[in-house]
Amino acid sequence: MTAQVVREREVRAHALLGFAFVGVPVVVSAYCLVVDALLVDRPLGGARAAYAGWVVAALGVLLWIVLRRRPGRWPVFARVVVVATTLALVISVLVSSVGAEQSLPLVLAALVPVPFIVVGVPALAARAARRLTMPLVPDMADSAYEWAIPVRGMRRVALTVGTTSLEVRKDASFLLELLDLDSSRATKYPLSAVSWVWDASISGTAPANLPRAIRGEIDEVSGPAVGLRVYGHDWVLPVESADAVVALLRRRIGLDEPGS
Repeated sequence: MTAQVVREREVRAHALLGFAFVGVPVVVSAYCLVVDALLVDRPLGGARAAYAGWVVAALGVLLWIVLRRRPGRWPVFARVVVVATTLALVISVLVSSVGAEQSLPLVLAALVPVPFIVVGVPALAARAARRLTMPLVPDMADSAYEWAIPVRGMRRVALTVGTTSLEVRKDASFLLELLDLDSSRATKYPLSAVSWVWDASISGTAPANLPRAIRGEIDEVSGPAVGLRVYGHDWVLPVESADAVVALLRRRIGLDEPGS
């Protein structure tokens, strides 16, 4: 895959991400203004919701800038945009409609976009991340991006390959973390700690050696895996397209031959 093709993937992925983080709040704002203009004796709730939507769009721009090199985090922080956009829409309309006559139509109209926000923003962010990262190719190692590679057999667990560090991270579900019933965990090491990477396989049993963040939680799996020697300890992590993951890791870490 040439650098030009990788660049095209990058442009398309960021277009999707930009629409998810910024475009959706702007569209919701425009929708509120249209509904507000069509209603008779309106309480101006739509206008206030539109202004709040622009504030959320500014937040989306900030998130987009901060996370632009971390595609593995795009679906996670899409939840922030979902919550902020939904709250801005609903609260603005409800507050401005208190005590106003004939406010029910505006309130009901304000609730129409909510399912699209809740479903659409995370779906667009996840699509953008997949568009950028799949399929994995060694050329991606030369970029400034942080690559998140899902660990097969575990939900919300990824091997994250940064420009200076390697991390195995388990993200808790949004609801469980909100209720303090679970929390995200991570095991992180500098790339210099990795002395070798190899194409491995697993035969139906959980690997004996795992990073602390996911130890004891992986399901029994079989198939391709990536082997990592970190500070003298061997990890075996089941992943899809293990050969591509190995090539990516070796190129980014700078390992060409055993013992290097």
